[in-house]
Amino acid sequence: MAEDGSTDGSADLVHQYERVDSRIRLLHGDERLGRGKALNRAILNPVEKLYVYYDVDLATDMLHLPELIQAIREGADIATGSRLLPGSNIVRTGGREIASRSYNFLCQVIPGKQAL
Repeated sequence: MAEDGSTDGSADLVHQYERVDSRIRLLHGDERLGRGKALNRAILNPVEKLYVYYDVDLATDMLHLPELIQAIREGADIATGSRLLPGSNIVRTGGREIASRSYNFLCQVIPGKQAL
């Protein structure tokens, strides 16, 4: 897990899991530099071949994680989910909705494949 100065107790929780599972590692930063810097820290300090990114608030149900991992195992370079799929129940501000839809569009257009 990569985090940067969070105060919600998530770092302490990850430290507990580190003690019992060697595959789990916390990459902590004292200064809040933002999500992008924390993700870069994780990617530049590899432990495994497969990376999973989830917001710690679990706004997206972990039930879908096996589908994403399976896509990688079947040869995809990257797999992403979307709360914009039919059946999703989300409430956002107008600005956040535009940003989310724009990001989703880029995820589908740039690699030339549709997101899961």
